[in-house]
Amino acid sequence: MREIAIGIAGALAFSSPVFAEDEIVTTVQQGEVVPFTGTLLNPAAAARILADVEISEARCDALITKEVGLVQAERQREIDILNARLGTCEFLSESRLELLKNQNDFLLNEIQRYEKPREIWWFAGGTVVGTALAVGIVYALAPAM
Repeated sequence: MREIAIGIAGALAFSSPVFAEDEIVTTVQQGEVVPFTGTLLNPAAAARILADVEISEARCDALITKEVGLVQAERQREIDILNARLGTCEFLSESRLELLKNQNDFLLNEIQRYEKPREIWWFAGGTVVGTALAVGIVYALAPAM
């Protein structure tokens, strides 16, 4: 992993025009004292390149963490708003249900209080009163006849 980072950092080093004075970058060709073609870095230049890579990764991670946090906070805010709305709707529904139950109980009590007599009682009462009147009239008029 470190070798890859050094290779990537080496490629990045040439895109950066500014180097500190104590960093030395030397290009080597095949056939020279080293057995490969490439770029030779002293420890200070390699350390700076590694540090730049690590700083870039840290910045990228921080930016990702920040953006993820912002999105999570926004979604949590939306969830909290919806939960508050749900709580309000539940409270209003329960209040309305309780009000309707109370109104229903009141109306049932009023119906029982003012309930009309049954028709059988009207028939029986009318028959008794009618018979009594007829008998009373017959007895009242009997001496006159």
